[in-house]
Amino acid sequence: DWDMTYVRFLVQIDNSTRGEFVVEVHASWAPFASQHFERLSNTGFFAGNRFFKVEKDFVAKFGLSGDPTANKAYFTSSLPPDGEIVESNRRGYLGFAPSSLEGDINRISTTITTEVYINYVDNPQLDDNGFVTFARVVEGMEVIDSLYATTEYQRGPEPFRIHLEGNRYLEAKYKDLSYIIGSRVEKKASFS
Repeated sequence: DWDMTYVRFLVQIDNSTRGEFVVEVHASWAPFASQHFERLSNTGFFAGNRFFKVEKDFVAKFGLSGDPTANKAYFTSSLPPDGEIVESNRRGYLGFAPSSLEGDINRISTTITTEVYINYVDNPQLDDNGFVTFARVVEGMEVIDSLYATTEYQRGPEPFRIHLEGNRYLEAKYKDLSYIIGSRVEKKASFS
């Protein structure tokens, strides 16, 4: 048995350009992560999220809310990670990153919070470190490719400040960041 859910994201790429991408979420790859991602998408948690780390030769990260209260609520109610890697960290595949408050993406996390990464390239080192994917971009990868690269800043946004201050901090110092306008679960498909 396996279940798939499709989530559509509307993104503000820059001041004048919008785009959409669709993610195919696979419960069979990572049950905890896929259920958590669907819940975050359904509740509007991702609306207003900035892509706060965009390294075109590695990953794009989002999942810190513009509302510090929401960040605090989810950070204190984290989930255990899924175990076995079913699908590799290939271009366009998504996984939950360790919280930026906990450490670096190249180190395995003991919890799932809200920070999501999308692989720009194949990243087998993430497999080696136990990072489980739960979804893949099936439409609109060109939108991900066109996100504002945070490497354009001499020093990128500090996740701890995003966690505490939300979009107020980002809009003051990093106004060029691409962001999610909204997300919605479009359909579920179950196959046996």
